[in-house]
Amino acid sequence: MNKHHTASNKIIDDEIKGVEASLASKGTGETVKKIGDINDPIRTYRGADLGKLEAKYTADPRLTVEMPYVGKGQKNTNAEGWLRDKDFYWKEMLEKYPEAFNRSNRQKIELGFAPINNPTFRKHFPQYDLKELYNDTLIHHHIGGGGQAVAVPSKLHPGLGGIHNAEKSAGVWGNDQKYAELLEKFLEK
Repeated sequence: MNKHHTASNKIIDDEIKGVEASLASKGTGETVKKIGDINDPIRTYRGADLGKLEAKYTADPRLTVEMPYVGKGQKNTNAEGWLRDKDFYWKEMLEKYPEAFNRSNRQKIELGFAPINNPTFRKHFPQYDLKELYNDTLIHHHIGGGGQAVAVPSKLHPGLGGIHNAEKSAGVWGNDQKYAELLEKFLEK
């Protein structure tokens, strides 16, 4: 599985330059001015109207982790059947970007807790360099309810609303479902 994640990470890293150009700076309330193209490293963004997403709700491809498909209705999965596991997410992120986590955040991850949006993290991921998000707990969010997860400050991720409504209005929600359905067929065999 690590080889798959390494390959996915390389693809994502290769695409970053083009995607970064489309992101508004530091969550100023600006929106991304594009329609997600077929090659967007974030699958649920493909064909979505990303002009409707504020920068603070737009996923940075470097923060994405491919979550394994476990099966619809299985324990610890989202509605589509992708693994919902913060420990898996944060261990992958720590492996990819150890420099983005100070000692305190590394210890939190190693102990099974979520890190916080502190200066070290913001230095590497400046879209969350907003005063109202400082020192907020970072949680893993399944982009569009799909199989790719991203770190999001908890203030942007209330139980209902927030990033969920923003993604739904941009047409991001549910775009990974076709992949989940195909994977489910493999599990049924």
